[in-house]
Amino acid sequence: MLITQLSEEDCIVVEITYRNKKFYGVSSYFDNTEDIEVNIRKTEQILTYAKGHGLLIAVDSNARSKTCYDTITNQRGKDLEEFLTIYNLHIINEKSEPTFQTTRGSSYVDLTLTNDQLLREVFDWTCGVHESCSDHKILTFNLGLARQDTP
Repeated sequence: MLITQLSEEDCIVVEITYRNKKFYGVSSYFDNTEDIEVNIRKTEQILTYAKGHGLLIAVDSNARSKTCYDTITNQRGKDLEEFLTIYNLHIINEKSEPTFQTTRGSSYVDLTLTNDQLLREVFDWTCGVHESCSDHKILTFNLGLARQDTP
């Protein structure tokens, strides 16, 4: 179910119920022409709304951080790292090829994040296995109530 009060042009929030377990999924774009604090405040609203439930966030952060396997950390990356630490959000990404790649360069700006409630439910994260019509790679993962469940 779409959560309209939290969704907008660069952020979609949905509520998902599976086997009587409710969690929230978010697809978000952190516009690099805006201060990252704008996006952080919006994500804080989502965290408040989803409190006590699982949360899975797929985000083009436009932030570079060695914590996310990038080769550098910029100021946006430092701000993002601080936010993730304060709210105890976990980066699901595994070391792989860059998630974004053009002829001008590459980076690891696309992140898969989760909170404690879903941390053990997200597994088999991969980058770039399938063809993409974008300069961003397709990130895939499985989500299950337990690893022995069918994803």
